This record gives sequence, C-alpha cells and structure tokens, in this order.
Amino acid sequence: MKRIEVFLINIELFLNILTHFLGPCFRSENTGLQLDLAAGIQGQVLGTLHITLDDGVAGKADVSGLGLAGVGDTHAAVDTTGVHLELTIDHKQVVVGAALAFTAMALKDKQQENINTDKMKQILAAVHLSPSKGKIQDDFNKYIVKQLVVNSDGDIMSNNAFDIDMAKESRITDVGQRRLPIFICNLPDGTTKYILPVYGAGLWGPIWGYIAINDDGSSIYGAYFAHHGETPGLGAEIEKPEFGNKFIDKNLIKNNEFIPISVIKAGQAPTNGSDYVDGISGGTITSKGVNDMLRDCLLPYKAFLESLNKN
Repeated sequence: MKRIEVFLINIELFLNILTHFLGPCFRSENTGLQLDLAAGIQGQVLGTLHITLDDGVAGKADVSGLGLAGVGDTHAAVDTTGVHLELTIDHKQVVVGAALAFTAMALKDKQQENINTDKMKQILAAVHLSPSKGKIQDDFNKYIVKQLVVNSDGDIMSNNAFDIDMAKESRITDVGQRRLPIFICNLPDGTTKYILPVYGAGLWGPIWGYIAINDDGSSIYGAYFAHHGETPGLGAEIEKPEFGNKFIDKNLIKNNEFIPISVIKAGQAPTNGSDYVDGISGGTITSKGVNDMLRDCLLPYKAFLESLNKN
C-alpha cells in the first residue's frame, strides 16, 4: 500500500483529483489506493479526507502503475458528479463531506459580496441613511463620493479606504504607522460628512462602528456601533440607534483642543473636559470598551480633523 498526500489549494486541482483518481472507480478492479486529500482554500486547511479504495473499486488504468496493492476489508463508493464520498470501514458507513471545499469555493465570491454590502450598510447608517436591501450598493456609490486613506499627519496616502482592515490597523501601537480610512459623504441636502471607522474590544468580543463628522471637523452628525457577542440587553445595546443618537452634536474640538468624546457611567462627568455620553446601564465593560475605542481610533485623525476645523 502506498499513500499519496495531496494539498489542494484551488478547486481546479480538487476536481482534477476527483475526476482522475476517483472517477474510474466504478469500472476497474483489483487495485487498492489510499489517498489523503487536505482540502484547503488560500492556504487555510479545511480538513483531511482519508480515502481507501479497494477490491474492484479503484481504477486500474489510473493507479495500477503506482504499484498499489489491495488493502483488505475497506472499500468506497464514489459519486463524483456530486463530489460526495461514502466510505465503508469495518462495515460501518461514514459519509465524508468532500463537498466542503467545493461549496466554500463556490460561495466565496457571494460571501464576500454579502460582507461588503453589510459594511456599506453600516457606513450609511452613520449618516442616517437606511436603503432597502436591493439598493445598498447603489446608494453607497451615490452618496459616498470620495474615499481617502490618510496618515496621522493628515497627509493623503491613497483613495482605497474600503479595503482597509481596521482590526489590523487598530493593533498597530505606533499610530504614525496606521492607515486611516475616511469616507466622504454628500447627503441629499447638499451637506458633506466625513465618516471615520473605529474598532475595539468589548466584554466578549470585538466592537466597531462608524462616526460621521460634520465639515467643521468637530461636531458629530451621527454614529453607528456594532458588536460580536456582547450580552443581550446589556452591552449589546450599543447597536441600538438610541445609543448612537446620544453622540449627535457632541464635539471633538473644544477650546481649540482636540479631545475624543468620553463614554462614562451615568451621573458622572469626565475630568478632561471632553463632551461625553452616558454608558450602557449594566454594560460597564462594554461602555468602557467604546470609550477606549473612540480615544484610540479618533486621536490619530487629529491633524486631519483640525485642518477641516481651521478651514
């Protein structure tokens, strides 16, 4: 018995293996083959299929030249039209999901499209636009008239803000090395808003959002927040419009000083003189996460927003 190990990095190779090694299994005889398929996408291993073909099911024309021999009681029935394998090992049937890699590859483009559309929806929500599902991309392209990527000095680096991964950028401790995306929005009333993404950590997982700032570079027009895993009824309340609306008309620049908005416990006031909103009742850690996220992600925009304020 010889073992063949194949790492699949694309669907063409995957289908080629299935067609040329597994396809002839119905019409050949007396040859055994053990084939390990490590099915993966772009280098990420999804799983390994251990396939043993034996006694009248392995294709002699394709594999006999490899010097393979029979392997006893294990055999397989293969349906390559559905990319589906049924293995019988010790008389127990095991269904192997070889379609996993195929399905993931087939759906990859659609999944990415859905991710992009949801991101567009969140960006538009920061400026109080709620297009219907079929119009999200059209409205995004209509109202987001320009994209910028700047550095902490306010210098323009590129115009491809949408592809910037804020999760990665927020982990760069030297803010001078961060790429800072900006989405410039022209609303139906003719006003211009600057939408800045923010990213941080809540109690149970990541939190993120988009802050829309008026063209004075200071006052907030709207805010949208989202989370992954915060407690329903507590920290998860940050995704509700009622929380985001608290930020409207708050200012980032006070007395000529740039100070990000604070999120603090109700009844308290910040010591640094910043504008502030009350945190979520019962969601202390999530509220602190929002506060830290705003400070960490908005401070690098200081130079850019101050230039708007001066103009």
